[in-house]
Amino acid sequence: MHMLPKTDGTTNVLNKDTRYRQRYLDLIMNNPVKQIFKTRNKIISFLRNFLNSHDFIEVETPMMNMIPGGASARPFETYHNDLAMKLYMRIAPELYLK
Repeated sequence: MHMLPKTDGTTNVLNKDTRYRQRYLDLIMNNPVKQIFKTRNKIISFLRNFLNSHDFIEVETPMMNMIPGGASARPFETYHNDLAMKLYMRIAPELYLK
């Protein structure tokens, strides 16, 4: 366990870098941010329940890319007939964030 970061005393505002890198601190110290996340969660839950009640099915589709990327594993390779090009399935979907 670590101490919460120090603030200016009047507000619990963290600097932008800390807010984005350590999201849990942002949620602990900034109640308006926490309320936004709760509202977003309720909206997504409502939509998911509504669509499920109307026999929709949630599926995950693989992300295809024009260049291979990911860890040291060999990427899955396929051919897109309509586009006439080779595509590769991503090994790590978070690569675009790095």
